[in-house]
Amino acid sequence: EPAEVKMSSSNTKFSAVTGSARKIRDNAADWHNLMVRWDKLNNEGFQFATNIVNKRNSQKDHQPLNDFPSASVSQSFPAGAAELQVECSKLQAVVDQMVRLHLTLFKNQLNYQAGNLDRDLLYDGSS
Repeated sequence: EPAEVKMSSSNTKFSAVTGSARKIRDNAADWHNLMVRWDKLNNEGFQFATNIVNKRNSQKDHQPLNDFPSASVSQSFPAGAAELQVECSKLQAVVDQMVRLHLTLFKNQLNYQAGNLDRDLLYDGSS
């Protein structure tokens, strides 16, 4: 005879949530996940920005003094410029991802507000 599996309250806590409560719970979970992604991208972006500043400062420290700095920079630091471009490209990729994430957050907020408006109209209309 198979053993009976008892459901603990923690196992069933969210399974019975339906309707508006479920929508609210799902929306909160979506917001949490999106904010975790935002924080991760924010940290990556700050790291790339710090790398850019450090590389640029390093270039300034090694730049020879000269009456024609534009000519010396282009001739003395082609590798440094390439490294800066790589870091700038990485930072731009993070910014692009954050823009897309921001749009997702905005759409989720609009959907949530529309859902609340529908619910409010339903309840207000029935009285």
